[in-house]
Amino acid sequence: ATRRGGKALWDELGEDDSEMDKLFSKKAPAQASSKVSKPPGSKNDNFKQGADISQAKMFAATRVFAVAPWNEDVKAKPIFAVSDSTGNVAQKLSKSAFRQFGASEVCDAQVVQDVRTEQAVREVVSKASKLAPPGALAIEKSGA
Repeated sequence: ATRRGGKALWDELGEDDSEMDKLFSKKAPAQASSKVSKPPGSKNDNFKQGADISQAKMFAATRVFAVAPWNEDVKAKPIFAVSDSTGNVAQKLSKSAFRQFGASEVCDAQVVQDVRTEQAVREVVSKASKLAPPGALAIEKSGA
């Protein structure tokens, strides 16, 4: 049997649940019922010992998801996090956000702390814009 990733499986099956039923049914596709079997005595939110292979496949299929549409870490690019205080929260938030794309160890989060004046903000934006390609700089405005 070939093992397929969750994204490939969902792309292949699309929105039509009848295809999912056929794939995981114990019966031949021509005789497949519209009901998907679930582990005995549960809502399919856990897998119990003694369940058959079709139940195991359904359990696995409903638990596979892709955080990002690729299967490898991305090349880390600098993240500038600006803080008007110590920068601890900005550092944690940057690394947490990066985790959806790769390991936090390769995250290049550059925290600039104690930014409290317009001139200090302009300096950080200027530094970030020199490293970023056109259109890559995102600035969130308070109250926007």
